[in-house]
Amino acid sequence: MKKDRFIFKLLLETKIYYMVFLLSTVISLIYKEYVFAGLQLVLVGGITVYHVYTTKKKTSEIREYIETLAIHTSSAARDSMLNTPMPLTILDLTGNIVWHNEVFSKMVGGNRFENHISDVVPGIEILKILENRNDINIKVEYDGKVYLVIGNVVEFNNEDNKFYSLVLYWIDRT
Repeated sequence: MKKDRFIFKLLLETKIYYMVFLLSTVISLIYKEYVFAGLQLVLVGGITVYHVYTTKKKTSEIREYIETLAIHTSSAARDSMLNTPMPLTILDLTGNIVWHNEVFSKMVGGNRFENHISDVVPGIEILKILENRNDINIKVEYDGKVYLVIGNVVEFNNEDNKFYSLVLYWIDRT
């Protein structure tokens, strides 16, 4: 469990690590340490490639899981999840949207896959959601409407590993 917590914090602080590396690179350039700055840029590039690769892999695994779920569940259960009349989003633990239904797409004005939730809905904070990950219940204002956002953290398993996602339902309380 402690290992999961460490990985969880590491994912949340990725942006801070990028900023520290880039600031360090700028300082190295100011002091004319070009070799060190070059090595730092290579390291940041490697981290970026790894992050993009793992994010796309997790997104693919979640979509595959949803498709598998759709195949193995009854028509009523599948329609309930995919065609719920309220907006529904699935996020990775860093706050990136990996899936959303058509109702959410209409709410935010288009496809928002792989966007960070706070970039799409500025009033929502991923850290507040993760603080109450087992009983998510927050109020958010968006586009002149008030939403009660409820949900929880869901564990997805495949043959190789397991990972976690946030499932959020948006209830219009305007």
